[in-house]
Amino acid sequence: MKSVSHSLTMLVCGLLLVGCFKANARLLEVQERSVITFSSPVAQDYHLSTPDRHYIIRAPHRQFSVHLRDYLGPVDITVHNNAAPTPSENDISIHSEEKPAAMEFATLLGEYLVGEETSSTIAPGNRPATLAELAELAELATSSRADEIPDHQLITLLALCNQQRNFGCADLIARQLHSRSALGLQDYASTLLLYARVQHRQDRQDERIRLLEQLLQKIGGSQHLKHEYLTARSELCDALIFQGRNESLRCLQTLLPETTAFPDIHAMVLNNLGGYYTAVERQSDLAASYFLQAEQVYQSLNQPYGEALALYNRGTILKDNRQYQESVKALTSAYHLFREGDHLTEYARTTAALGGIYLALERYPLANQFLTEALNKLSGNTENRLSAAVKMMLGSISREAGDTEEAVAYHTDYVRYHREIIRSDSPWRVARGLLELAKDQSALGEPDQALTLLEEGELILESDHSPLHASILAERAGALLSKNLPEEAEASALAALEIFQREDHVMPEELRVWGKLQEIYIRQQAPQKALTT
Repeated sequence: MKSVSHSLTMLVCGLLLVGCFKANARLLEVQERSVITFSSPVAQDYHLSTPDRHYIIRAPHRQFSVHLRDYLGPVDITVHNNAAPTPSENDISIHSEEKPAAMEFATLLGEYLVGEETSSTIAPGNRPATLAELAELAELATSSRADEIPDHQLITLLALCNQQRNFGCADLIARQLHSRSALGLQDYASTLLLYARVQHRQDRQDERIRLLEQLLQKIGGSQHLKHEYLTARSELCDALIFQGRNESLRCLQTLLPETTAFPDIHAMVLNNLGGYYTAVERQSDLAASYFLQAEQVYQSLNQPYGEALALYNRGTILKDNRQYQESVKALTSAYHLFREGDHLTEYARTTAALGGIYLALERYPLANQFLTEALNKLSGNTENRLSAAVKMMLGSISREAGDTEEAVAYHTDYVRYHREIIRSDSPWRVARGLLELAKDQSALGEPDQALTLLEEGELILESDHSPLHASILAERAGALLSKNLPEEAEASALAALEIFQREDHVMPEELRVWGKLQEIYIRQQAPQKALTT
C-alpha cells in the first residue's frame, strides 16, 4: 500500500479512536490508483467527495477498503458519527448524495467501490471510464430516461451486476433490455447469455435452461451468430450436468466435433466433459484428461482465464485423489494466473483449495495462511458457499490449536449458512458441519452433546453408507467410549469400517478407526482382539 494511503489510514483511525471528527478536511490528493483502508471500532458514515460526485459509505465496525481505481484528482473525506442503528457485520451500503439511486444500483455501486481488488470480466474498453460515469449510468437506468442508455452500455451494466452477484440489479436491467422492441439480434443474444449466467450463479438451473433454449430457438438459423449459438449449446449442456440429466453426455459428445472451428468453445466443451465425468460418472482419470486438453487449448489461444479454470479443475481432481504434489503444482499455476488477471472469486477459491490440501497434510501454519488469505479476499461477500467452506476449514485448524470456542463459532456459521439456502447438496453439507461441531463438543468434554449432533447428522443422511456416514459412525464410537460404553463404541466403529472398506483406496479416517478399535479392546480388557485388529 502506498505511503499516502498508509498516512491517511493512521489519521482516520486516530480520529475514530478519540471520537473527534473534522468536517470537510482535504485529506488526500489522488495522484495514482490508490486504496484507502479504514479500521472503524464503531459504525460510521464516510463521505468521499470528488468534483463529480459526493459518495456516502455507510459501513460497519470493522476494517474495509475503498478503491479509487478510476479517479485521479482531489478527494475530500469526512467521517461522521452514525446515529442510525449499528449495521450488521457484513452491511456496507453506499449512495450518491446528489441523485439518490434505486437500492439495487446503490448496492451495485457500493460493491464496485468497496472491497479488495474487485475483479471484472468486462473488457476495459466497454467499462464505464469512471465511478462517476458508472453512477450516472446506474441512476439513469432507474429513471424515466432509461431509454437514453445505449443497448451496449446497458448490457455492460448487466455483466457488471452479474460479476458483482447483484441479482436484483441484473433482473432490473434484463427486464429493461427485454422490453426494447428494437433490440438487435446480437444484443438479444448477449442479453440472454448473460442473464442465463445470472440464473446459474443463483443455482436456478430450470430458468437457465429455459433462457438458453429460448435463445437457441431464436438464433438457430443465423450463420453470423454461429459463435453465440454454439456457446449457448455448450452452456445448455453444462446446465444439464448440474441437473444430473442423462442427456448431458450426449449433448456434449454431439457438440464437441461441431466446435473445432471455434477453439474457445471447443475448450469450453472439453472442460464441461471433465465436469461431467467428475460429477456424474465419477471417473476422475478421464475427467482429468479432459481438463488437461482444455488447459492446452486455452494456453494455445493465450486465454489465461480459461487456462486457469482448467488447471483449477484438474488440481481439485488430483486433490480428491490425494495426489497432493501434482495437485499443488496445478493449483499454484491457477493461483498465479487468477491473481494476475484480478479474478477475485476464482483466486480466493484456488487459495482455499491450497489451504485445504495443507490442512489434509496437517501442515496447519500453511493451511491457516492460505485459508485466512482466501477469507480476507472474500471480506466484502462473506455470505456465500466459498466463505462458508473456508470457515469450516479454519474451524478445524482452531480446534487443533486448542481454540475450541473459535472452532464452534466457525462451524456454527457453516451449518447456519447451509440450513438457510436451498441446494441439492445442502443436507449433505449440514451433516458435514454437524460432524465438525460434534468433534468440537468432544474436544470440550461434552460427549452427550456430541452424540446428539451426530444423531442429527445420521438422520439427515438417512444412513446412506457414504464415507461421510462412516465418519459420523467413527466419531460416534469415540463419544461412546468417552461415556465408558465400549460395546456400543465397538459396534459403531465396526460399522464405520465396513463402509470405509468399500472404497477403492484407504482413507485416513479408516486408519483412525483401527486405532480407535485398539483403544476400545484395551478398555474391554480383550488383549487378544487388540492383537488381531
